[in-house]
Amino acid sequence: MRQFLPVIVFLLLNSPVLARTWYVEKDDSGDFSVIQEAVDAAASQDTIRIGPGHFDEWTFIGPLWDERYVQVLVSQSELTFIGSGSAQTIIGQGIPWELEQGNHQGILTEESCNTLHVQDIGFQNLKVGIFAGTGNRSTFLRCHFWGNDSSLALGTKISVVEKCEFHGTLQGGFSIISYFQEEIRIFDCLSESDVQWQNKHIQVEGPSRIYIDQCEFRGAAGGITLSRGPRAEISFCKFENQTNYGINLCTGAPSCTITDCSFRDQMRVFLDSTRPGAEWKIERIIVENVSRATMVGEYLDNGYIRDSVLAKGDRGVVSSYSFGKNQATSSEDSSTLFDMRNNWWGTTDPDSIRAWILDFNDDSRIKFEIEFEPFKKHPYATEIDIDIKPESDTNPINCKLPMKGTVPVAVLGSDEFDVSTLDPATVRFGPEDAIAVNYSDRGQVRHSLDINRDGYLDLMFHFRLAETGIRCDDTGVTLTGETFDGEPVLGTDVIRTVPKSGIDPASDKVVEISPNPFNPMALVSFKVDQSQRVGVSVYDMRGRLVADLIHQQFGVGEHTVVWKGQDSAGLEVPSGAYFFRVEMGDRVETQKALLLR
Repeated sequence: MRQFLPVIVFLLLNSPVLARTWYVEKDDSGDFSVIQEAVDAAASQDTIRIGPGHFDEWTFIGPLWDERYVQVLVSQSELTFIGSGSAQTIIGQGIPWELEQGNHQGILTEESCNTLHVQDIGFQNLKVGIFAGTGNRSTFLRCHFWGNDSSLALGTKISVVEKCEFHGTLQGGFSIISYFQEEIRIFDCLSESDVQWQNKHIQVEGPSRIYIDQCEFRGAAGGITLSRGPRAEISFCKFENQTNYGINLCTGAPSCTITDCSFRDQMRVFLDSTRPGAEWKIERIIVENVSRATMVGEYLDNGYIRDSVLAKGDRGVVSSYSFGKNQATSSEDSSTLFDMRNNWWGTTDPDSIRAWILDFNDDSRIKFEIEFEPFKKHPYATEIDIDIKPESDTNPINCKLPMKGTVPVAVLGSDEFDVSTLDPATVRFGPEDAIAVNYSDRGQVRHSLDINRDGYLDLMFHFRLAETGIRCDDTGVTLTGETFDGEPVLGTDVIRTVPKSGIDPASDKVVEISPNPFNPMALVSFKVDQSQRVGVSVYDMRGRLVADLIHQQFGVGEHTVVWKGQDSAGLEVPSGAYFFRVEMGDRVETQKALLLR
């Protein structure tokens, strides 16, 4: 028996350590009643589940010149915290935090902590809700922060913040502040503050990549501030009632791409207070009611605003950041151009638009000049139905060079849209706005082809693939144009890019929508060839999220998810085309279906 002892010892020393789950309950029914005691007992990769209750125990850590009162101190390499719900499990004080109380922090990670995950926990009345200053990754899901000076202070290489809420940030504080991270992703979050001076929702400093999608920002002095060179992509977000600015680019030449966002009741929507080099890329935004101006800039030497609805304040639509400050003192007779063409300015009178722009043409000390013509004659585009490659469900498109041939696109008539009103000369297709090589119904330039046999006349266009700008990662393409009366129209359809034209991937399709058309519900069926997490969501014609149906693990086999034709709030959506997006690991498939009520 002795000869086997070294082998047994070797196996024990080299076998993987099984992660444990520790339970914290205020009534002593769990392993511990204090969170820190569970943390002290836990090993790396363990999970700490916390029951309902208000956990206000704290530990003092020094040195004296950096005193901190910490509720939970984490030193493990990897640790997960899961509460019973952000309104049930609460970490923090029972009384409002004030400066005289010192540096109270909810969760603090030490340098040894590499990965932190926190979900379904509330953080209340703290100097900092969570301080994750080092490590590789931190994730926060369905957490609620209120009454804190700052809620999340992040310095890990990568952070993900999803479905979190931030309320009552104190004066001078932040909902999220990020320091020199490699990447931070913020999805489906709400940040709201009644304080109207100094505080901001998000501040990002350093060479980071930041993605913000489907979030709402209400109140506060500032929405999002970018400094020292970060690169931000902001989409499908709402900004309301910021008393200073919606988005601010300051020092260090940051870059910001903003698409499909709305801004309401702002002092200034965009503030460029940088030295030269900042970059704005702004598309399809809607601005309503500003007190100063939509864009207030210092240099504005890089970028554009297009396909947007702008608003006029007491300083017009565009103003100089140096207005009234005598900061722009150079008398050099030169300027840079900033592209603001193809927007709606609230009027169709060029002289009025020119009067609402304060730039180099008005004062040679201002170092930018605004291009604004041509401009839109209507504020919003009418959504129309299009069908790429009619009679094809998957719409396979050759995305590899050389891109040969053309792609047919039908503009579908309906009771709401008469295709004879569309000006064919204005129609553009794809990321590069390709011009149609012809428009006809099988050779005749008239509108007499009912492609989908619904009783309404349709119009067919053909576009050269090489001119469309379609890339191999595109899943949808947009067609734009104007009616003969100058009203803009917009239609979107799904595509599936393939390496060679002529290959139809229908046999490889794993997602089916039935029935199609449907009323009142659609069945989303999909095949899973290996156990993995699957996400199913629904989008409208403009790419806006309508409903997030499911995100969970599925085993091998066929599965079905039901959509009842309702948005995320449970309200019935109108008739129209909807896109069903199914994400399975690295694979994403999008299918289009028509709701007819």
